[in-house]
Amino acid sequence: MERRDAPILGRKVFFLNPPLSITTHVLDALKEQQYEVYCINHYNEAKPILRLTKDALCLIFIDDQLTLNEWYNFIKSFEYEEELKSIFLGVISARIRNTDKEKFLMNLKLPGGFIPLGGPVSEVFSTIKGILDVNGAMGKRKYLRLDCRGNDKIDGYFAHSLRLYQFNIDYLSTAGFTFRMNKAGIFKFQKNMILSNICINIGRRTVTGEGFVYETRIIDGEEIIIVLFTKSTDSTTKTAIRNFIYSTLQEKMQILIDNTNPDMENYSKAPDAKDASEKLDSIEANEVLNKIDEVEEIKEGDEKENEASEKTDEKTDEKTDEKVEASEVKDGASEKN
Repeated sequence: MERRDAPILGRKVFFLNPPLSITTHVLDALKEQQYEVYCINHYNEAKPILRLTKDALCLIFIDDQLTLNEWYNFIKSFEYEEELKSIFLGVISARIRNTDKEKFLMNLKLPGGFIPLGGPVSEVFSTIKGILDVNGAMGKRKYLRLDCRGNDKIDGYFAHSLRLYQFNIDYLSTAGFTFRMNKAGIFKFQKNMILSNICINIGRRTVTGEGFVYETRIIDGEEIIIVLFTKSTDSTTKTAIRNFIYSTLQEKMQILIDNTNPDMENYSKAPDAKDASEKLDSIEANEVLNKIDEVEEIKEGDEKENEASEKTDEKTDEKTDEKVEASEVKDGASEKN
C-alpha cells in the first residue's frame, strides 16, 4: 500500500457501524497510542459529518445495517460528490465472501484497504494501525491535544512559595498543558521551573501531578506558559486525562451528529455521475432560490420604507399647506385692519 503524506495534525479516524470487538478492544488500544478516533453508529449519520471533515479516514463495518450491495453503492457514491472525494475509505468485515471482497477491492477506491475480522484481536489491531500509519493518521504530532479555550469547567492551580495560583487551561494533553497569565502578573515563570502539586479539574474529577515550565511566550500582552509533566506524575493522572480528552471529543462529535440532517439516500440503486450532477444542480438551484427570496424580502422592505417615507412626506406637505393657509389667513386679517 502506498504511503500518503501526513498532515501536520494528522487525520480524524472514523469507525462507521463498528462491531463490539472493535469498540471494546481496538479503539482503546488506538487511544492509548494517541490516534484521534471517533465512532459513527449509523450509516445515515456518516456523510453529513464527513462532508465537514476533509481528508478524514473512515473504516466501515459492512456486515449489517445495509446489504452488501447497498454498502457497495454507499461507498461508490463518494466518488461522485466533490466534498467526499477526499475521504479515505476502508472496509471491515467478518463474513464477506471472496467474490464479494474482490468486487469491493477491484471496483471501489479503498485507500483504507480491506480489514478481515475473525482472527486474534492483536492481529486486527496491527492491521488497522498499519493502515492508519500508511495514510498519515498520526501526522507530525505525538500527542492528541484538547482545545479547552472557552471551557470554564477545565482549570487548575498550583502552589509555589506558600501561595496558590489559579489558571485556565488553553490546551491539554497527556504530555502537559498550556495556560496564560497577564504579563503584569506578580508571578514570574522561568524556563525549567518546577511546578509542584499541580491540580487540574477535568469535568467532575481533579487530577494531580508535577510539571516543569518548558517554554514561555508573550502574545497580545499575555504570557503563554507551556508546562510538561515530569516523570513523577502518576500514570493514573495521564490515563484520566486521556479518557477525558476522548470522551469530550466524542461528545462534541455526537452533538454535531445530532444537529445535522441524516442521509436519506436510497442505496439499493447504483449511483452515477448524472445523479450526483442533478443533486448538485438541485442544491445550487435551492441556493439561487434562497438568494431570490432574500432579494425579494429586501425589496419588500424597501417598498415598505418607501411607502412610509411617502406617507411622511404627505403629512409634511399637509402640515406645510396648513401653515401656508394659516399664514395667508393671518396676512389677510392684517390687510383688513
